[in-house]
Amino acid sequence: MASPIAQFRVWDNAKEAARKFQYDEAIALYRNVEADMKNLHKWRASKTERDNLFDQALFFGDFCGVLAGKGLYTEAKAKGDLALKFIEKSGFTTTVFKYIYYNIGNIYLFQQEYAQACEWFEKSLEGATYFYTSVNNYLVNYGISLYFLGMTDKAKEKFELAISSSKGTKYNNNFEPSFYMWKICELRNEKKESQKYRKMYLIRLKKYSQIEIEWATSTMEDRKEILTDYAKK
Repeated sequence: MASPIAQFRVWDNAKEAARKFQYDEAIALYRNVEADMKNLHKWRASKTERDNLFDQALFFGDFCGVLAGKGLYTEAKAKGDLALKFIEKSGFTTTVFKYIYYNIGNIYLFQQEYAQACEWFEKSLEGATYFYTSVNNYLVNYGISLYFLGMTDKAKEKFELAISSSKGTKYNNNFEPSFYMWKICELRNEKKESQKYRKMYLIRLKKYSQIEIEWATSTMEDRKEILTDYAKK
C-alpha cells in the first residue's frame, strides 16, 4: 500500500524540480505517483472525501501546468479536465483553485488560441485579490491574450494593473507587462510613454538569468526580438 508521507514527498520534489525548470524530472516524478493520487481515497482513508478531492484537484492542476510548460498540450488538457472534475465533486469554492484555471489558460495561450485563453484567465481572476501575488501572472497572460486579439485597451488595463500590483513583490521584475505596454504605446504613437516602458522593460530584462529568459520566452510570438535585446544586456 502506498505511503501518504512518501507519495506527498514525491509530489513536493516534483514541484521543486518544476520551479528549477527541470521539467523532464518533474514530469517523471508526477507520473511516478499519478496512479496513487487518482485513488487517494483508497490509501488515505484517515482523511475525509472532500480533503482527498481537494488534494487530487491540486495535484492534477499542478501536473497540468508542468505538462503545458513542456509543450505536452493534449496531456496537459486531460490533467486539467481531471482537476476540474475533482473540484466540482469536492464542492469547494476557494481561490486556491484559481491557479488551475490559469494553468488551463496557458495551454491555449501557448498554442496561440487567444480567445479560449481569455476565458480561462478571466475565470482565474474572478473574485481575486491583488494581495495574492500570483494573480500578477494571471493579469499578464490575460493581457497578452487580449493584445494578440487586438483588444489593446483591455490589454493595457491588465498590464497597468500587473505593474502597479507587483510593487514590493518578486513579480516587480517581470519584463512582460512593460514590454507589451511599450508595444501598445508605439502603436498609438505615444512617444513619451513608449520610451518610459521601453526603459522599464530593458531594466527588468537584465535581471533574468539565461535559463529564466529561455523559459519565459519559449512560447512567445515576440521571442526573437526579446532574445536579441537580452543578448545586448
